Amino acid sequence: METGNIQLKNSNVIRIDKNFSENSLDWLKVFGQDANLCFDIILYVSNDTQKDIFNFGKIDLTRFSKTMGYSKNNLQAKAVIPAQTELENKGTFNALERSKKFITVFENALYKLGRFNIPVTSISYDREKGEQILTTNFIQIIKEIKIHVLSEKVHSKIFYSYTTSEEFDYNLSRYFFFADLQLVKELRDKNLLLLYFYLKNIENGKHHQFIERDFEKLCLFAGIKMSQENIKYTKKNLQVRKLSKVKDYINFDYEPINVSGKWKYGFSFIFKNNKENIENQDFEVIAQADRDFIDLKLLKYYKRRYKITDVDMESYKIWFFNKDLDYENKKDIYFKAMADLYKITKEKASTRFFKRADEFFNKTK
Repeated sequence: METGNIQLKNSNVIRIDKNFSENSLDWLKVFGQDANLCFDIILYVSNDTQKDIFNFGKIDLTRFSKTMGYSKNNLQAKAVIPAQTELENKGTFNALERSKKFITVFENALYKLGRFNIPVTSISYDREKGEQILTTNFIQIIKEIKIHVLSEKVHSKIFYSYTTSEEFDYNLSRYFFFADLQLVKELRDKNLLLLYFYLKNIENGKHHQFIERDFEKLCLFAGIKMSQENIKYTKKNLQVRKLSKVKDYINFDYEPINVSGKWKYGFSFIFKNNKENIENQDFEVIAQADRDFIDLKLLKYYKRRYKITDVDMESYKIWFFNKDLDYENKKDIYFKAMADLYKITKEKASTRFFKRADEFFNKTK
């Protein structure tokens, strides 16, 4: 049993869904004023799947605030216009019971991650037909949310548990790029986060040179409003206040170029670290992504099977390695997971990965 990326085990770099680069502008429209917090909850959950899986499925606001750079008090403040009351005609706060409402700033963002379907692209391969298939689904990120209220003598303590969607889990293992979680707060505060994700995604795609012809899209990623009356100022603003600032975080160069289209401006990006690709790292990255995906499936099963929210690491390890405890179910989960990842039938997966399954459940730390 292994958790944590092979190459990046002691770093803050994690796999991030490519949709943060490719569909985030649409997500902004869906999540509205809660977009930044919604994004950060997704990143927090993504981090737990890779770096701290035994905290996956549970959010304690103290830990969340420390990890993502928030004031806990601000997150616990009442939402001005809660999405639940607005969308479901539930009336005012007072008309709702505590167990049925999402009343705080944090809960409002959590609610939107479950309530709204957002566009999420994924990639798969049909090896028999030789096809690469790019699919867009409209999914929930979170499909179940529980608010836990622990009554104490003076105060009540609240924490949250959640279950992610299958599509979300899959993308973290097959449709991702790498980025540094520790930079998120700093980049968010400078309104550079989406531009950073956009450029990191391109860099991770191993492009040495990449030409972006969509000037308006770059401005939207950078949080710059287009000014048709003074387009030259907008271009300078993008270069000086945004692209040049992101160079502090990514090793790249850029130059403006003339292109056809509405705005006639484009940019050529040069990613210096990609001059020599290191192909032999790919296998290790995918192998670790496979393990993380299977670990997550098994952890979800374990929590359902024993009806628990908090997972004790040592108890889980005993269950994981014990062939007298749910072993056939564990192997079935393994083969289904591999079938999902490699787009083959479960029968083929059980034949192709039979030996690997035994090795998986016999590894020790």
